[in-house]
Amino acid sequence: MTQAKKSHGIIEVEARIINGIHHTLSIWESEYHMREFLLTGAHLQAMQVLKNIATGKTIGYFSNNPPKWAEVHDIWVRDGREI
Repeated sequence: MTQAKKSHGIIEVEARIINGIHHTLSIWESEYHMREFLLTGAHLQAMQVLKNIATGKTIGYFSNNPPKWAEVHDIWVRDGREI
């Protein structure tokens, strides 16, 4: 969260627990900015060990209208890919 909050191009980042599952919603100015974040720093290090420390799904969601928190879990269940 610290890295995301300080990243160039971040519009908003927030985390919540929904149905016992941790979700992070980040909104970026562009796909370029999002990928720059994904491939650097603490986030990259976490992704490299994720399968060893967590289970679940991940999803990249592209839209001109960010989802509402009420929709996030359903989108994740429907479209997320196993890590």
